[in-house]
Amino acid sequence: MGAGANGRITMLADPSLAPPPAAVRIVTDALRFCVGADPTTVARRVAAAGWKAARPPSGLSIAANAPDRDEQLAAGETVQPAERLETCSVFTNAPVGGVNAQVARALGTAPLFRYAGSSTYRAWLQGGAGTNGTWRSTPTNPAAFAEARAAGEIYSLIVTENANGSGVVIVNPRPAASQP
Repeated sequence: MGAGANGRITMLADPSLAPPPAAVRIVTDALRFCVGADPTTVARRVAAAGWKAARPPSGLSIAANAPDRDEQLAAGETVQPAERLETCSVFTNAPVGGVNAQVARALGTAPLFRYAGSSTYRAWLQGGAGTNGTWRSTPTNPAAFAEARAAGEIYSLIVTENANGSGVVIVNPRPAASQP
């Protein structure tokens, strides 16, 4: 959808012609939809926000497209004996600069690694994914790190900014016992 010359909202006939989102929108959507959520919860969140269901990429369980911009989301999980990995990404097919800077600002930490248009972060959402959680750099004390990891508060974020697209992948390892 976009505002036409007359100020009314109109549907785009071809979603591939939709404008890409700004970097702040990509990061905001990734954090609000993906953090602290299993794929079923992610699906409910995006549906409530008006996103349209799409065919998920291989190995993932849900996918959705924003209704008014070139922005997609995909999520899934891998269950292993000791943990499950919840993975969720928000991305656009357009090159959008500033995504890395927005992630660094949101997390309040520098990336662990940067190479060729991508950055990897590890961050601790101390206090959990609710409104009371605070992003911090990961604890350096091994016992505190183990406790935060067992609580599902440790996240890895991979940011991509290149000619083929831009986005954020969020990986949250959670104890197997915390499966819904």
